[in-house]
Amino acid sequence: MNWVYLIISSGIAYGLIVYSRQIVNMVGRSSWFEHKLGPGGTQTAWKLLGFLIFFLALLNATGSLKCVNEFIQGFFGPMRDSMS
Repeated sequence: MNWVYLIISSGIAYGLIVYSRQIVNMVGRSSWFEHKLGPGGTQTAWKLLGFLIFFLALLNATGSLKCVNEFIQGFFGPMRDSMS
């Protein structure tokens, strides 16, 4: 089933990366991304989001996302325990 998610996520990521200009024309520019990433920052943000979606789907399909999740929980676990 993870491979199905990879194929679907790859299509979504491809659409975000290739059609980022059309997406920006449709939804508009983000002043925060334009300020932080420079001119064309909103397009860059959409491309980075597409890459992130593909990368996380690839980690999920290979089973490596569980390892990353365990690392994050191990890193933030002591903080959560001290708050209670």
